Amino acid sequence: EVLTEIARAALGLDGVDGCRIALWRRELDDVELAADETVDDWSTLYRAGEYLPLADWPSYREAMTRGRVRSFHTKDPDVHARERANLLADGIYSGTVIPIAIGDESHGFLALHARQRRRFGESARRFASELAAQAAAAIDRARLFDALQRRAETDGLTGLLNHRAAQEALDRELTLARAAKTSLSVVL
Repeated sequence: EVLTEIARAALGLDGVDGCRIALWRRELDDVELAADETVDDWSTLYRAGEYLPLADWPSYREAMTRGRVRSFHTKDPDVHARERANLLADGIYSGTVIPIAIGDESHGFLALHARQRRRFGESARRFASELAAQAAAAIDRARLFDALQRRAETDGLTGLLNHRAAQEALDRELTLARAAKTSLSVVL
C-alpha cells in the first residue's frame, strides 16, 4: 500500500503518465511488480503482483546492477528489440529507471513512464529519486518487521512455532473451520 501511494505521488510530476515500482528477485532473475500506477486514461498490460523476467527488460536490470539512473526512448538504438516491443505494447515511449537501494545494494526500481517521446526534467528526476529513497525505507522497514515477527513466533533452536504462535494458528484454523462448518484435524 505504501509503494502504491509512492507511485501515485510520481504521477504529479511533469510529463509522468505512469510509475512502476518493482522488487528485484536476484536468484530468479526477475522482478515482482509492487505498484503500477497510471493516469486515468491509460491502462497498462501489467498489474501489481505479476513477475517480469529481467531478460525481457535489460534497461531496468542495468539500472539496478549499476546502481544508476537509466533514461531511454523506445527508439534509442541501445534499447533491446524485445524490450522495445514490450514497452510499445504497453504504450510506453519514454522512461527513466531509478534503482531502489538500501545501503549499497539494489532491491528494485522505480520507473517513470511517458506515452510520448520525451526526457523528464531534472526536477522530476530529483523528486523521483526522493520517492525511490522513500520506497527503499518502506521496503527496509517491512523486511525488518517480518524478521522481528518471525523471531517472535519461532523457537530459536528448532525453528518451529513457539507455544503462543501455535495457539494463535490453532485458534485461526478453528475459527475458519467453524465458519465453513467443516472438520479440523490436529496431529501432535
